[in-house]
Amino acid sequence: MKYLIILLALTGAISASAATVRVTSFSYINQKDRLAELCGKVDGATSEPSFIRAVIDPRTKNPGAYNTLAAADGNFCLTVVTYSGLAEVSLFGETQASPASIK
Repeated sequence: MKYLIILLALTGAISASAATVRVTSFSYINQKDRLAELCGKVDGATSEPSFIRAVIDPRTKNPGAYNTLAAADGNFCLTVVTYSGLAEVSLFGETQASPASIK
């Protein structure tokens, strides 16, 4: 029984790590107010919904953290305030993040 529980836990960890998140666009809406739109897509998600965590201005003294949900097709967008124009996006609970910068 103990081996079955371990096997199920490992299978769940492997399938959860198959999903990846990527930023498709990151651009200013209003540069004067530092308002930007961050959009992306979750690929390979095995369940719905996918929880997304975005850290804005990650290498600064005061990074901002935003959370959102991806739609059934994996797409997401959120409006953020950024001072450095940098962001890191990851699936909630994952350590691997996708970096992005305003072009």
